[in-house]
Amino acid sequence: MKGEKTLVHSAAPVRETLLPFHQPWIDAEDERAVVDTLRSGWLTKGPKTKAFEQAFASYVG
Repeated sequence: MKGEKTLVHSAAPVRETLLPFHQPWIDAEDERAVVDTLRSGWLTKGPKTKAFEQAFASYVG
């Protein structure tokens, strides 16, 4: 058993290079949306989460 490679150690990497990093493009509308969400007191399970879930469900069918 000694010296045997597991699948994790012997598998080829999924990608050769990492995803490149880029500076995000965040405009004033994005900033307002984040601030509004933080001030609402809801980070999860709030009305914006519900709206996102409905929009995503419509998008993916």
